[in-house]
Amino acid sequence: MAIIDPRCIYCGRPDDLTRDHYVPRAFGTFRGCQVLGGKLCGTCNELTGKLDEAFVRTGPNALFRAIAGVHGRSSHTPLSPFYYGLMSGETVKVLGKHPEYPFDVLWEVQPGLVTRELRQVIFRLDSEFIQLPLPGENILRYLREAIRQYGLEGPEVVAFFGGEQQGDAEYVAILEAIKAVTENGKIVSVKKGASGHVVPVSSALDITRRHQRTVTKVTAEEKTGTRSSCPGFAPPPGHVTSFPILVEVVLLGPRYPRNDYGGVLRCPSAEPFGREML
Repeated sequence: MAIIDPRCIYCGRPDDLTRDHYVPRAFGTFRGCQVLGGKLCGTCNELTGKLDEAFVRTGPNALFRAIAGVHGRSSHTPLSPFYYGLMSGETVKVLGKHPEYPFDVLWEVQPGLVTRELRQVIFRLDSEFIQLPLPGENILRYLREAIRQYGLEGPEVVAFFGGEQQGDAEYVAILEAIKAVTENGKIVSVKKGASGHVVPVSSALDITRRHQRTVTKVTAEEKTGTRSSCPGFAPPPGHVTSFPILVEVVLLGPRYPRNDYGGVLRCPSAEPFGREML
């Protein structure tokens, strides 16, 4: 008989237990969706909820949601995946040749595979072009940090895209920020391309550590909910060490080597439960 243990499955706290959608609520609601009740404390629920946010705003999930026109919950602030986490390496970057200029630019994909130029600045370093998406505010601080990370000194600015028209507030803010970080050559503001062009684009969509943690979270909580028990404290026979491994991955991130399938976590456990879940 399964033993129901009224403690948080992550930290073991016996109080402040809450309800949680183990399939991220941002994916929407659907028939038969179960809510995990009384298995997570408020602190761990908040922590793992931040993983859910990254899961739907970065990587393949974010790109396909943008193409489909999915905006998420109405109570959340809309945030484009093409500007999310600019300094974290998790931003969705769609790169392609511009039909009117001799260099690649970053594109923002609109619902239905319609694209437009991202707000960005393009630097040239020797024969290489470096495209940096620009935030909507604190542009100068962002550029200084990005230039430091790329190791650029006095970078040559090839072009920038920004503002609905030359001279508007966004245009001026971008221009002033660029002037403050570069001294080489003239700064060129290029016009957005005319509609009707077919733009071949590509995107390297990394599976990040936070993605891995979220998938593991969904797995752990789904198994907890469907068994009506807590595997961490009353594991089924033969699966004694599996759940603690899942908990460690959710809370701390994967520390195991990656395999050849796009960063899927490889667990050293020989147990079928552990391999199946990861």
